[in-house]
Amino acid sequence: MRHTSKRISPLRAAMFCMALAPLLATSVAQAESGDTVDRLTKTRVINLGVRDLSPPFSTLDKAGKATGYSVDICYKMVDMLRKELKLPDLRAQEVLVTASNRLDKIKDGSIDIECGSTVNTKARQKDVDFSYSVLFGAQRFLTDPKSGINSQNDLAGKTVAVIKGSAGEKIVNALKAQGMTGLTVLQVGNNDEALAALESGKAHAISQMDIILEFVRLKSKTPARFVVTQWPLTVEPIGFPLRKNDARFKTAVNDSLKTLFMQKEFREIYDKWFNKEVRIPPSGLMMENMHRPNSEAGMALVMGVEL
Repeated sequence: MRHTSKRISPLRAAMFCMALAPLLATSVAQAESGDTVDRLTKTRVINLGVRDLSPPFSTLDKAGKATGYSVDICYKMVDMLRKELKLPDLRAQEVLVTASNRLDKIKDGSIDIECGSTVNTKARQKDVDFSYSVLFGAQRFLTDPKSGINSQNDLAGKTVAVIKGSAGEKIVNALKAQGMTGLTVLQVGNNDEALAALESGKAHAISQMDIILEFVRLKSKTPARFVVTQWPLTVEPIGFPLRKNDARFKTAVNDSLKTLFMQKEFREIYDKWFNKEVRIPPSGLMMENMHRPNSEAGMALVMGVEL
């Protein structure tokens, strides 16, 4: 008995390939990114995403080297990973990222962890995982008291500078969408541009995390002219973004942070950045986090707004 093979039409073959393509692409992407610990073992290089102009968390010095609270913690964490992963020759390599591309750099494998000022939010958790929180802040405004801005209720007819890709941008845009009359959102690229807009009168306020605003204010030509408003708009835990579902690396990072929180070196890092020019004592949330670390998402305190 003869068996005859059926011919597949070109159209059906094309449809089959189209259906298979996304699966193949996903498999290739997964194979390329792989397990971070495996890649570190092979390459002996960990890629740290660092920011410029985001003091006190991460900025570049005159030599182009990253410096800041988050950077110091990341380098201490790398020291611990060398021991934990038994990779004494593990080398840290800095990769410059921005507020608008930092998460994309995590997702495409350009960096393994971002050592900046990224707020852990539910929206961002859809794209990346987060380490344990390393600090807590709140969204507020930097403004001249003459502007009359004391809270989000005073923004009618005002122009607010926001950093592209920041939590502040999301909050202020949400307030505008809710019907805040005459509110203008001025999108800028970094904190220096935001300060320039405020000093020149182009903006009435900057919306940003309060900790960052205190350092931005100090960079002003006339620091005493500006104040950080008291009313918080958010609770913002800062964590280090990691690739999603990379369990071994996330566990290694969190184990290192948990150990660091209980060591003298952590308090030394904290005091270096928050007990000199700007004095910010550890908040109750931070003290609790040091003893029982977590990576819970932040929340908005403005009705109808989600981070």
